[in-house]
Amino acid sequence: LFLNYIMLKSNLIHILSNLSHTEINEFGHFVRSPYFNRNQSVVKLNEYLRKLWPDFETINSGRKHVYRKIFETREYNDGFMRVLISKLTKLLEEYLTHINFRNRKKKKKLFLLNELNLRKLEREFKAINKEAEKILAEIPQDTMHYFFDRAMLEDNVYFFNNWSSRSKKRNNGHDDASLKSIIENFTRFYLIASLTMYRKVLYIRNYGKINIDLRFIEEVLKILESYLDDFKDIPIINLYTNEILLLTKGDRKYFDVLKSIFLDENQGLTYIEIYSLHNILQRFSTGQVLLGKNGFEREKFSLYNTAVTRNIIVYPFKKHVEAYLFISIVNSALTVKEILWAKTFLNNHVHLLQDEIKSSVTEMCMAKIDFELGSFEASLLRLQNI
Repeated sequence: LFLNYIMLKSNLIHILSNLSHTEINEFGHFVRSPYFNRNQSVVKLNEYLRKLWPDFETINSGRKHVYRKIFETREYNDGFMRVLISKLTKLLEEYLTHINFRNRKKKKKLFLLNELNLRKLEREFKAINKEAEKILAEIPQDTMHYFFDRAMLEDNVYFFNNWSSRSKKRNNGHDDASLKSIIENFTRFYLIASLTMYRKVLYIRNYGKINIDLRFIEEVLKILESYLDDFKDIPIINLYTNEILLLTKGDRKYFDVLKSIFLDENQGLTYIEIYSLHNILQRFSTGQVLLGKNGFEREKFSLYNTAVTRNIIVYPFKKHVEAYLFISIVNSALTVKEILWAKTFLNNHVHLLQDEIKSSVTEMCMAKIDFELGSFEASLLRLQNI
């Protein structure tokens, strides 16, 4: 019984259960390939488990039972069975790595370029380099991953030019322009990666969940602020830097810069970036309201109005608006006496709420609207319906 239990709870079974029908069959071909595996006992183990997929928990798939099914009359050998499971698990991990790599089209070309470089295959390198350039030209050219891949591609070309020139007994000298471009692209990659993580850490740290030494990136940020004009062609660096400065310094000038970015629909920001920017602007505005700063209640409503107009109120990767956000939008409108706007928003966007909370949130919002209109009894009746 114990042996059976262990098999059910093993990493092998857990990962196999996660595979799709297509993947479980493809993995069978992977295991049977002599290039990846020559152990026929491992093949037999996989074939038997493949027949059980995906009902491992409802079918006896314990180690001892599976061993007897595969090897029939042979006496059970737990050590041997553990080795088979370990080997099949490693093959499965290699298969998942292969899937991930297979889906990274540009990465494959970069690794291939590196190998062609090492083997001094000039003609082949030139052909693949053209393909890599074409792939890079098709992706957004202001992202962290783009700058890393661009730097890697240029580094390969720099290496290629060096050995190619020497093999033809040409001395072209140092290619300073290429070196400068490589360094610039790696710098841009580093800045975007660092700023991305710094924003995340700032958010988490504000809730007391992390303690980390950020002095290095904070020093980088001080320097970056004075060099922002050098990165005008990379909106994401300007955006992240000003977001961090607003979160850390709380200066109105950073709010104004970010608000102009938020209102400009031609910035080319992703949904996640614009959603996050809106949250940061609202967070600052709320803080200013609590400090009694004039005009920020209207700022909050203006930001919500833009977010609603541009359909950026649903949290990324979700289908519904969070209840607290929905109610906050209505509250913001009512605070600045935009009662008709609040009712219109409620009627037009109530479908974005999850079904189980739709009625309660609607009653809560209508109770607030009735209260603002002076219909106090109607407001109380709605609250009783929640």
